Amino acid sequence: MQKLILLICLIIANKTVGQHQGFTESYPINKLGINPALAGSEQKMRFSAIGQYGKANELGSLKNYYVSLEVPILKSIGTSIQYSDYSNLLVKYNTLAVGFAKHFQINDKTQLSFGINGGMANVHYDYKSDYGVSYLQELNDKTVVKNPDKGSLLPSGSLSQNSVNQFSENQYLVGAGVFLNADKWHIGFAIPNLIKNKLPDNQDPAIKYVVERPAFLSLEKDFDLSEKISLKSGTLYRFTKNEYQKGLDLQTSVWLNKKYSLGLWYQRIGAKAIDQNKPLLGVAEIIVSKARLAYSFNLSKNSSNFTNIKQQVMLRLDVDYLKKKQKI
Repeated sequence: MQKLILLICLIIANKTVGQHQGFTESYPINKLGINPALAGSEQKMRFSAIGQYGKANELGSLKNYYVSLEVPILKSIGTSIQYSDYSNLLVKYNTLAVGFAKHFQINDKTQLSFGINGGMANVHYDYKSDYGVSYLQELNDKTVVKNPDKGSLLPSGSLSQNSVNQFSENQYLVGAGVFLNADKWHIGFAIPNLIKNKLPDNQDPAIKYVVERPAFLSLEKDFDLSEKISLKSGTLYRFTKNEYQKGLDLQTSVWLNKKYSLGLWYQRIGAKAIDQNKPLLGVAEIIVSKARLAYSFNLSKNSSNFTNIKQQVMLRLDVDYLKKKQKI
């Protein structure tokens, strides 16, 4: 059974292309953001709130807020609603999605879940502002210095508000996932968005490109080191046609009495980006009654390949009103 599901995941992954979502940065503390099959899998009503913050760089300070609500129904069905707000000086990206998951109890310790979600996203780019124009000009100058043979990427002469683009566009989101939760190991596969959304080029709106749509394969293994200490280790692999963004994330955490945790997360070991400095995040969690708090901090000097997220905090509240199940 395990080998069959893994084989199916790998076959499907070979047919997919990639798109980045901000949810990948919070994966160690927010698995639902990647895989809709997890909605209601623990048979608890759950509210989660996550804030991600990044130091200022050429794109300005990054802020990303995420909230979700999971409501299990009839012990085998889970529903969810998720909202996120991502912004920097050039881009503002909002998403709203609802999800549905069906859980099948294979035996006392194994559960197989299938999930789908759907929603809308609005993306707003502003390259017509003084900041947008100066950013594109600076980016072009750096490219010319690094690649003198290729020449300028921009039209001759200085950029102006009339030569760049500003747009706001709605996108449709439809995703799917599968998750197998066993006693000491877990495996999941998901594609957060199956639809080929397109966005205009920042200079020529007539030219559009397909937004990346990544697929994710997750593996996790639990180890009991003693009666009070346990270890959780896992990986998250991103399938994408973009060689600079595909790669494998590694994570491990030590738990004390299943209430206190301290771990490390090494991100984005890309095939083409292996020479770049990757983020190493320290992740701390604490569970107090029905509340779960988490905090992570980027320990590396450079920001990640995708964002400039430096730290993130999470608050999660659980309400038990169905039969309790083992935590994922």
